[in-house]
Amino acid sequence: MLSPRHNTLLCAHPGDVGSLGRNCNGGVAECVPGCTTWEDHSPGWCDETRGSAGERLQWPFYCAYPPSRLAESLEVRDNLAKGGKWYEHKMWDDGKFYDEDIFASWTFVDELPQSVEAFFYTDGQGCGDASDGPKCQDYARNAHASFLRHFGISDTQVPLLKFDLFTRDGPPFTEVAV
Repeated sequence: MLSPRHNTLLCAHPGDVGSLGRNCNGGVAECVPGCTTWEDHSPGWCDETRGSAGERLQWPFYCAYPPSRLAESLEVRDNLAKGGKWYEHKMWDDGKFYDEDIFASWTFVDELPQSVEAFFYTDGQGCGDASDGPKCQDYARNAHASFLRHFGISDTQVPLLKFDLFTRDGPPFTEVAV
C-alpha cells in the first residue's frame, strides 16, 4: 500500500490502458510519463475540450485524468463496471474492472521507506497462478520481512495486513502477526 503523504499521483485512468507504452521518448516538454497520448506523447488530459465521454473510451485515445480529477476517473470506472462495458481495446483482457493510477517513481524512491504504508495479501482468494503471487500470503510475508530487514524498521511502522474484499461484518483490512 502506498502512502498518500509520501507519493505523488501523476494521473489516473479508469482502466488498463497500457501505460508502460505511454512514455516521453520524442515527446513534448509537457509530457507526463504514463499519462500521455499514444500518437505523439503529448499531454492527454480528459477535459471538456478533448474528446467526448465516448471518445475517451476509444482506442487509441484513452485520455488520462489529472490528480485533481481522481474521483471522476473512479466514477467512470464504476460506471463501466455497472454497465459491463469495457474499453474496446483493453490491454489486459482479464474480465476485471480496475483503475490504473500512475505515480512518480522518483518520489516513491526518494521517500522510502515512508512511501510504503503497509503490505497486504488476500485470504486465499485468487492465488492459483504465478501472476497472482503478490496477492498471496507467502509472497506478501516474504516481501514484507525483506522490506523491514532492508530498512531496519519494525512491523509497527509498516504493518502486514489481510484483505478481505467480501467482509460484511468488519473492516476489509485486519493487521496480522508477523
